Amino acid sequence: MGGSVVNKTTYVLTVNVSSLNIMTLIGYTEEIKIECLEMYVNGSGFRAIERVKKVHHTTVINWVRQLGDTLPDIGVLFDF
Repeated sequence: MGGSVVNKTTYVLTVNVSSLNIMTLIGYTEEIKIECLEMYVNGSGFRAIERVKKVHHTTVINWVRQLGDTLPDIGVLFDF
């Protein structure tokens, strides 16, 4: 492949989760991250997202896991 990555920007994002401030180093814009997560939710596989968005599939997997950690347990929603 080679060459430069056009959509890559480095910045620090502060996320407040359960009153804990977590500093995360992000290498991609929020727009790219959201597009990748939308593709995943709509049924695209991790490697397909990698090919289309030029974001490594393990990065997308980590984003999905991070998003999943912020969601409530299913038992809490339905009182199981």
